Amino acid sequence: MILSCTLVLMAQMATTLYLPALPQVASELAISRHHAELSISFFVIGAALPVIYWGHAAEKYGRKCSLAMALLVFMTASLALYFTQSLESLLIARVIQGIGAGGAAIIARIIVRDYWNGDALTQKLSLLSMAFIAALGIGQFIGSLLTQYSDWRIGFLLLASIAVISLFAMTRLQLQGPVQSGQLTPKSRASYVQIVKDRGFLIPCMQGGLGFATIVILQEVSPFIFDHDLQLSGQMFGFFGLAIGMTYFLGSLYVKRTVTQVGSQQLMYRGAYIILMGALLMLTIWLFSESLQRQILIGSYLILYLLIIFGQAVIFPNSMSLAASSSSHSGAHSIALCGFLQQSMAGLAAALAVGAGHSHSWTYWVAMMGIVIFSLGFTKREQKACLN
Repeated sequence: MILSCTLVLMAQMATTLYLPALPQVASELAISRHHAELSISFFVIGAALPVIYWGHAAEKYGRKCSLAMALLVFMTASLALYFTQSLESLLIARVIQGIGAGGAAIIARIIVRDYWNGDALTQKLSLLSMAFIAALGIGQFIGSLLTQYSDWRIGFLLLASIAVISLFAMTRLQLQGPVQSGQLTPKSRASYVQIVKDRGFLIPCMQGGLGFATIVILQEVSPFIFDHDLQLSGQMFGFFGLAIGMTYFLGSLYVKRTVTQVGSQQLMYRGAYIILMGALLMLTIWLFSESLQRQILIGSYLILYLLIIFGQAVIFPNSMSLAASSSSHSGAHSIALCGFLQQSMAGLAAALAVGAGHSHSWTYWVAMMGIVIFSLGFTKREQKACLN
């Protein structure tokens, strides 16, 4: 669990550690704000595209070998980012870094899936969410300090160091899981098709993916919202990262303590409702932002941002647990496919939202996703997590 949590923290910190520097990156590399935002989108897309093949590699070559490869890719790209001087090298290295991060994160979840199932799996995935929390809060806070007092590039050296530590720790562990031979066979492809046709898998997977996409959009536009619209300092952005981390922690703790009493599906309904309310209210305040006092606008934006974060903290571990527990196929296949679909939705949303911060059209994207997440909950009322 410690190794898996470290891997999730590392993968998410590749975004949050870098977020506060976006305006500075745009200035230093002489690129537009839209291009700076693309470096977030490219990372998420890079993390999404090969996830299924990371899952297959974990089955074919074993957890250790596949994880070592993902960590080496991530470490190499992080070092390249430290020396980047152009938009092209920035975007290419961010895609490669995303490929390594996506592999590490999905194998971390596969390792957890090897040992637990059902509501017990939800509890363990909520622990991974707490690692996600640390990355959200501490990563954004440390990133703001680096941007203000040092060099934003130092963050990539920190990420490479975490990858080295994880690689060393992995060699000390015996990891459970099958090792298979052969290429990605038609039978393997057919199992993915069968999994995705299962509504019990697909619906919670989509809910979690759309929730993740909502968070990615908020992350992508927030540095510029703080700087331009709210006129708040980079230091305030860093401290807000700590508030985000605490909120996600409370949501994960809520899941961990209540899932065995009320079940994963009931928590999905609650999380979806919270995201819906937060998204619709966020749209409302920006529609009337010009007539609101600055203090009210700031307070409303921050509170609703945290409300959406809490809702996603409730949804995410339950979505992956329900999706994986509904599938009778290999745990690695179902987890990998779920990760691929969720990362892909987040990457697509991030790409569509590039440049939306200035016009605030991102609020419509967030509201639409909130509506879809909530509506999907009514299409599978009988879905329940399998119990151990």
